[in-house]
Amino acid sequence: MASYIYTWITVAFLAALAELMAPGGPGGKLTGHLRFVAGLCVLLALLPAVREGVAKLQDLADNAYDLSVSEDAEKDYQQQFQASLTDMTADACESWVMTALETYFSISKDKCRVSVSVILDHNDTPSLSSVEICLLEEAILKNPHSIEKYITGQLSVPCTVRVELT
Repeated sequence: MASYIYTWITVAFLAALAELMAPGGPGGKLTGHLRFVAGLCVLLALLPAVREGVAKLQDLADNAYDLSVSEDAEKDYQQQFQASLTDMTADACESWVMTALETYFSISKDKCRVSVSVILDHNDTPSLSSVEICLLEEAILKNPHSIEKYITGQLSVPCTVRVELT
């Protein structure tokens, strides 16, 4: 595109120079004819740019720019999406369990670890399959059975609470 602009500037400059150098000056008898010829030269200089633009539009209309995605890439994107969705589901569930432990059992987030298992069902929808809670330090004094019962009742999945002595 830059080469076309340079060409137009050059042609316009040469046309103006030819008009100034014409016998009789800028207002002489040949000025009208020179302007006509200079205008034709400028139009001819525009033709390659116009022709290239029309060719690009024709290619676009003929689907020369194929925007489809290959099957392998589509499967890869689908797998990446499912993995991201599974990770987000697991993170959200872990966050909820941590908040529930803090709210209902007064167990701070640094006194326990939560691990959530998420699987994809037959519709490729992530679903929670189990929750594992590890109590640390003074949190080991909490009743693990009541924690299991509460989390299982809220999430409708098996919950296992274990105690880690350090």
